[in-house]
Amino acid sequence: MGRITAGEAKRGGEGLALTSYRDEDGHALVDLADAILPDPGTPAPVRFLPHWDANLPVHARRTGLLPEAHRPRVFSIRNPFSIGTYLVDGAVAGGWSAKEGRIVLDPFEDLTAADRRAVDREREALEAFHG
Repeated sequence: MGRITAGEAKRGGEGLALTSYRDEDGHALVDLADAILPDPGTPAPVRFLPHWDANLPVHARRTGLLPEAHRPRVFSIRNPFSIGTYLVDGAVAGGWSAKEGRIVLDPFEDLTAADRRAVDREREALEAFHG
């Protein structure tokens, strides 16, 4: 797979209609001008991230995706490559592993009944995928 330079990427995006935003810390964000944005209060859906997911090392020292209290359970000297994790409302809430055809959960925190049901639905779908 070839690589492109930053200049080539900028030229490639010159014709795109983009809108600029700022995140909570004032950093610049861009999106397509006609993209539909969800209501800010919309919860993020439950998602299972695999081992080695690139989002975790990127956020290893940020608390938005990976709360600091959970970081030692995801990254440690014994396990420097992370573990499979699941997200509830956009933040790591537990770990998971595949064992004997089943997806085994390791919750890091208590969840509401609705969030537990959502995690179970995603777990069942991941189990079916692995089956």
